[in-house]
Amino acid sequence: TQSKKETGKLTNDGVLSSGMFVLSNTINAGLSGSVEEGIASEQVNGEFFIKRISCCESKEERDQVEKERKSYEDRQRTERTRRETENRTLIENVCKCITAGFTVVGVVYFLTKE
Repeated sequence: TQSKKETGKLTNDGVLSSGMFVLSNTINAGLSGSVEEGIASEQVNGEFFIKRISCCESKEERDQVEKERKSYEDRQRTERTRRETENRTLIENVCKCITAGFTVVGVVYFLTKE
């Protein structure tokens, strides 16, 4: 059997929607929990990055999964940095307004906006 990487969606009762799966090592850093016989013990944003169980997982396949994991983490990191920078800029601008004696309306909305 060939093993192939897929993203498994969880149904409401925590059972994966198809097949038997195992987690493909820590795609999400710090993720604890495992998927056994289609039952998920923990979910991350309703999704697991998982790999179909297979008895012939080759080194190439493992390397490919590792590469995808790194690329996924890099994208997450980039996105986080972008949001932090936007928030910092926003906060700095709000502070400038306050020190200049302007009344700032709707600050909370802007600071908490995703």
